[in-house]
Amino acid sequence: MTDYNNNLPEKVTEKTAKTVDDFLELAEKATTKAQAEKYIKKALELDPDNMDAISASLDMIEDFTWEFYQKLSEAVRN
Repeated sequence: MTDYNNNLPEKVTEKTAKTVDDFLELAEKATTKAQAEKYIKKALELDPDNMDAISASLDMIEDFTWEFYQKLSEAVRN
């Protein structure tokens, strides 16, 4: 039982987050839009070409705007 417990993944917190996936997990659990945007921004800083991070960023845009179109076009080209 101890081996099983030792192999469980560590709960991701702002202090332990290191990877794009960690920051995207924090963004999903965020309680405010500002918090989610902060974590998504950190994920994109780690890997600007990560499609999950780009998608999360695009999801934060409320309306289909020119900005949305430009980001989507850029993501598809890369």
